[in-house]
Amino acid sequence: MENSDFVQSAVPKSRGRALGVDAAIEFGAEAEGRRGDLAEARAWRLGDFLAVAVEPERDPIVRKRDKLPFGQRERHGVAHADFAALGVMHVDFEAAFVVPKPEVELAAEVLGAETIRIRDLEAITGLTSGSGFVRLRVSLDANGDSTYEAQATTEVGGWVKSALGTTCRTYNNPFISCPVFSGTVDSVSGNNLVLTTSAAGLDLSTVLTPGSSYFVEVTSGIHEGLRFDVTSGAVNSLTLANDASLSSALPPFNTALGAPPSTLAGASFAVRKHWTLGTMFPPASFLATDSQTTADQVQVFVGGAWTSYWLYDDDLLSTSNTLKWLKIGVANTDDQSAVVIPPGQGTFINCRQVSGSLLAFGKVRENDFALPLSINASLVGGGYPLAESPASRGMTLANGFDGDRDYKLADMFYVWRGDTTVGATGYDTYYLLDGSPLQSAIKRWVKIGDAFITPRDGSALFLTDRSVFLDLNQNLPGNRVMAPWTP
Repeated sequence: MENSDFVQSAVPKSRGRALGVDAAIEFGAEAEGRRGDLAEARAWRLGDFLAVAVEPERDPIVRKRDKLPFGQRERHGVAHADFAALGVMHVDFEAAFVVPKPEVELAAEVLGAETIRIRDLEAITGLTSGSGFVRLRVSLDANGDSTYEAQATTEVGGWVKSALGTTCRTYNNPFISCPVFSGTVDSVSGNNLVLTTSAAGLDLSTVLTPGSSYFVEVTSGIHEGLRFDVTSGAVNSLTLANDASLSSALPPFNTALGAPPSTLAGASFAVRKHWTLGTMFPPASFLATDSQTTADQVQVFVGGAWTSYWLYDDDLLSTSNTLKWLKIGVANTDDQSAVVIPPGQGTFINCRQVSGSLLAFGKVRENDFALPLSINASLVGGGYPLAESPASRGMTLANGFDGDRDYKLADMFYVWRGDTTVGATGYDTYYLLDGSPLQSAIKRWVKIGDAFITPRDGSALFLTDRSVFLDLNQNLPGNRVMAPWTP
């Protein structure tokens, strides 16, 4: 059955809107197996779908049609749709529309916008190795004369399936959720973004679901990549949080101190929902028991301290029991599923008894990624679903990282061995070697114990769905990772 926790709402990005067509990509997932049968419930199959909203410039007509075959669409012509995988792989998707299986259906039609749902995306595209990235182009032939009046292209979406053994491993979800609102900042007044042009009279509190946490991500301009937690919405405005500490384990999770800068005026932005403990680690996908010594656990390390959660089953004998993520060391049984896991926060997963897999999916970030770093140790994940290197993350002396001939005095990072070798423990340690002043030409990341001091700057040590410990000599509040790919 479909797991609604994994279904995200899509908001079209305006590409080609003046021509009369918009396209948006959205992902969902279906789980195989029954809840409680963890060997199957964790074996996610990609039941992901694409939602394509086609908006012709004419009076909307609402019609109800259920599972309309793609070749029998009457009103809107989508004559071609193709997929590309981050410029690496190109798949012509048109042939998939004639597959004699119910992968394509009309999911909804409201006010002239049709949503087409395409199921079993892994099998159709052939991207069956556990990860994939797709982009959809929609071409509109409104009058059926075989000439396209308009075309639109979605942002890139993707998925990564992570294997979970019965030992500790790190984890990071690098995807972003579909924006609930996006636009351009008119001006800044205190903690408020004035959005008169983009909102056009809309009460922005109506796009914020009560009980959920949201953030604004700046997607262009001199502050590209900065994020600010949203506290409330109003007509033509959003109120943002004022953060006094970038290293706190408590909200807000801004990437800049204080109120939003006035120089945000003119910048584009997107409002996104935060990942939480419950959405990043769906309880139904993990093993719950009545004891923290046997249940699956998730651990985070922030501000120099570990915080651990275990999955509690309130009644092992019931079929209608409630699963809760509980905080270890706290006597109450308050569900912690709403705890925010902010972008860039790494985690550890400890599956105690049953192995399986975890599916992460969503949109691929197109802009730079702000990643403030704190002195001493931090557990850090990436902002893109790509393997990265120290060089691609800008971890250089010029960007404020500290090097030395003595590894004990240099900045370091630690890679958990269990992430590459099942059952392994401990860390491989790398440090920033600076040979100055005697050998000033030697400036590189190297592995401790490597007598040849082999350069590791370009090595893909930061895996797509994993985290590493960074151990720094100083705070780097303005650290920013440049987008490693071109949309």
